[in-house]
Amino acid sequence: MFRAASAFCICLLLSGHSLANEPDPAPRAFVTGVYQMKINGRFVQRCLLEPPAASEDRMEMERLGDCSRMQIAEAEKAARATAKFAKKFEPLRRTILDPTGTFNASRMIADLWALEAVAMRIGQQSPEMSRLYSMLSLVEAKRGNHVDQLVLGERSLDIHAMNRALTDEEVFYLHHDLLAAAEKLKLPDNAVVHARGAVEWMDRVTSLDQLQRFGLRESLGYWLHEAGQFEAAKANNQTLLADAERALGSHDGALSGVLNNLAQNSYKLGELEAAGQYLSRCLEIAHLHKRVEREFDVLFQLGVLAQEQGDSERARRHFQQRLELAEREHDEDLYMQAVATLDELQSRAQADKNDRSSP
Repeated sequence: MFRAASAFCICLLLSGHSLANEPDPAPRAFVTGVYQMKINGRFVQRCLLEPPAASEDRMEMERLGDCSRMQIAEAEKAARATAKFAKKFEPLRRTILDPTGTFNASRMIADLWALEAVAMRIGQQSPEMSRLYSMLSLVEAKRGNHVDQLVLGERSLDIHAMNRALTDEEVFYLHHDLLAAAEKLKLPDNAVVHARGAVEWMDRVTSLDQLQRFGLRESLGYWLHEAGQFEAAKANNQTLLADAERALGSHDGALSGVLNNLAQNSYKLGELEAAGQYLSRCLEIAHLHKRVEREFDVLFQLGVLAQEQGDSERARRHFQQRLELAEREHDEDLYMQAVATLDELQSRAQADKNDRSSP
């Protein structure tokens, strides 16, 4: 018998020869092939052995093959679920988004929730889950259920952030709708998130005009202020004012809103002089464009600001202008408000005078 040092050996065919007493080579190899060859005039049989390492590799390959088969099976299962979801979801989606269509909102909600189990089989964070929650949010908005609208819409956006499930336009309108929900629910922090989201995505929506884009930026500044982020609100509004002036001119009526907001930002930051300057510009533009209610409101703010600065006479003049405006417009409600404000100012002035004269 020939024993090779390598992984190959030549086994002589000798009748009656037993290897029972031969020590096993360590480690034992595995026969994977046999063939005959002639050596020195005698036929011998050569056995091709596979070393243990190769055998372990083969076992690993078989294990990986099992994993691959499992993965393929899972993928096929997910593909079937995806096809089933699309078949049922798309008609519902078209109905919801049809501007001329009508549907029963309660039944639509039930039909959509019935698809959640199908979407879950595709994956808890799958694009289908994001699309489903987006449509549920939209239907809840139509039902006036703004709490569920907000919860479902934000869940849709969270999943979208992982896998880009929605189109750019869908993301914009979802933020836009959730901003409206947050406004109705008076949730400043949520409103800031969705105003910022709408501003971030608005340039990807070609149907928006310039004034609509300015309006979204103004809304972001307003909600930053309401959330107590006065510095951020002022920075946003100053940039917006500069952009709007370049695009529209310095006396366009659309500027009155952002000027009023800048006055509020400055007031909260203790910048009373700046607040007065913004209000004066706002008053001028409101008067120029005959925006009576804005002019009436700004005169009140100027009067309060003058009082806080210790100038009661200037405050009285602003409140008197307010009364005269209401008289010119023959607006009884505005007139009664203006009279009440002047009466309160006079009462406070008399009280201050009495305090100063008291020993």
